[in-house]
Amino acid sequence: MMAKMKQQLSDTGRRDVKRIKIEHIMTHAVCEAKAFLYYEKNAPSEKMRAQEMTKAALRELLLLSVRSGVFPKRKEIERVIHNALDGIITNREGNHIEKIIDMAESIGNVFTENELTIIGGPLPIEVSYEGIIIQAVCDGFVVDRRRGYQYPVIVDISLTRYEPNYNPLLYHADVLSSFYNAKLRTTDICVVGFRKRWHYRHGLYHGPVYASIVERAEAILSGYSPFRFGWWCAGCEYRGICFKLTD
Repeated sequence: MMAKMKQQLSDTGRRDVKRIKIEHIMTHAVCEAKAFLYYEKNAPSEKMRAQEMTKAALRELLLLSVRSGVFPKRKEIERVIHNALDGIITNREGNHIEKIIDMAESIGNVFTENELTIIGGPLPIEVSYEGIIIQAVCDGFVVDRRRGYQYPVIVDISLTRYEPNYNPLLYHADVLSSFYNAKLRTTDICVVGFRKRWHYRHGLYHGPVYASIVERAEAILSGYSPFRFGWWCAGCEYRGICFKLTD
């Protein structure tokens, strides 16, 4: 009887724990309607599915790099990207696939030009923010041969010209830095993207980013979404779904 009661209490505790992916929070920060459709209604657009699979392909390429420490060459990049996007991007959109391959090759060049040796592949992590478990993935790990430091890495597949530390990836970077700084306290997160590399400074930005993550996580988990009305963002594949959802 006591064993059964303990099991019931344990099961209740597990049910009460709230978990949310950092990608959900990041998407919600950019567009609440898109986050609602993708994560709650499981109705992603083709563009969103392509972005998700492109990210998965970049993580696979990092994993393939661990043995040599060097990002793969174009032929291997082409193989992995084509496998990831098969059936998502059609042959008539081949030019789009070439642009993704070019972006991946450019990201590989950033590793080489900055003398970053890849020493680890993707690693899932979980961190508690005010009792809410935030789930994220560290894309890989590198050693900076110039300075001798090791860094957890986030690969930025966005082509938007964000200024460093003014980028939605701050949410992702803060979760990783919270995880690693819990022990080391001096770990910067290295973000590698299209023709750029920058570092998230935990000590400077953690306070406000932490508060924003908690606020958005609580809003999502409570079902509250302040959709915009009357306009849509440039380049929106839904053409204003944020105010059409009420239909």
